[in-house]
Amino acid sequence: MEGAGPISATQPDDLFRVTGIGMPKISIIICTYTLERYPDLKLLLESVVLQNDDDLEVIIVAEGSRELFLRLRDDLNDKHIDSTIAYYSRRLGISRARNEGVKLANSEVVSFIDDDAVLQENWKSAVLSSLEANPNILGVVGCTTPLWEDKADAWFPVDFYWIIGCSQWRRWASPRLTKFGWGSNMTLHKSIFSFCRFPENVSEGAHRMGKSGPVGDDTRFLHEATKISGRYLFYDPDTIVFHRVYRFRLSSRFIRKYAYWQGYTEAMFESVLHAGRSREDPQTTIIRGLLVYFFPELMRDFAGRPKTALKKLGVLANSISSFVGGYLSFKLRCIRQVFVHV
Repeated sequence: MEGAGPISATQPDDLFRVTGIGMPKISIIICTYTLERYPDLKLLLESVVLQNDDDLEVIIVAEGSRELFLRLRDDLNDKHIDSTIAYYSRRLGISRARNEGVKLANSEVVSFIDDDAVLQENWKSAVLSSLEANPNILGVVGCTTPLWEDKADAWFPVDFYWIIGCSQWRRWASPRLTKFGWGSNMTLHKSIFSFCRFPENVSEGAHRMGKSGPVGDDTRFLHEATKISGRYLFYDPDTIVFHRVYRFRLSSRFIRKYAYWQGYTEAMFESVLHAGRSREDPQTTIIRGLLVYFFPELMRDFAGRPKTALKKLGVLANSISSFVGGYLSFKLRCIRQVFVHV
């Protein structure tokens, strides 16, 4: 199966290290490729310092921009954070960049955080507490909460947070075991990477016009990892990161394109992985959220805030129709391939 097997060796074009004292408890892996997000990346690094960084290390995989690498090198050198920056002159893509970051980690625990996210102040202590209390888990996943570029955008419905890079775990108030997680707030025992890796042909990230191909490298990796290890993830609602939500993610065009590729990927996973339905899989969680929360909230909004209700209705129509379109597109592609080979 694609994605199986240990991660392979690739040498960066340049490498910069700031060595800390002792063995870190967590290696935070951050993948970045554009100076456009540099202000957000600096906020993330500042939030790492606030975690009491003596037992944290930061692994940054910087792609495609020499200027980005040089600015990071200067900033991290000034902050004296235990860190490593691996620079690649070519674009690797998020999945391969994550795999490369794992190879550089000195801790037995690796965390994946997006470059436009910010750690809540108690993030590290929450992660370590969950790991210590649950020694037989694969890792810890947590809530990814919107950090709005414009606070006026907070009307966006919770049940469609998956479109804007946040999680629908907002509906889960208590800790629990799960098979699912999100790559923007995910901590794993590094040992699993001896057996599987992020699939490098799945996700290329969300650009301004939306996704441009199949997505879900984290979903596919976790499916393989839980299958191989026989272990579950632990969801901790106190393990929180805030994820920047740029206004372009709320445009109809972005929503349609993102939802289309989500639907396409869901059908692809069903075909390739033969993954059965679960009461707690992301799609089932979304459907339950629509029935239990979204539609009642929509009715109340129509009564008191009709403009907001219409915007939410637009998100519903764009996302569901595009998701179904992507799903059927993959299914039709499979049918055509069958007839071609007959």
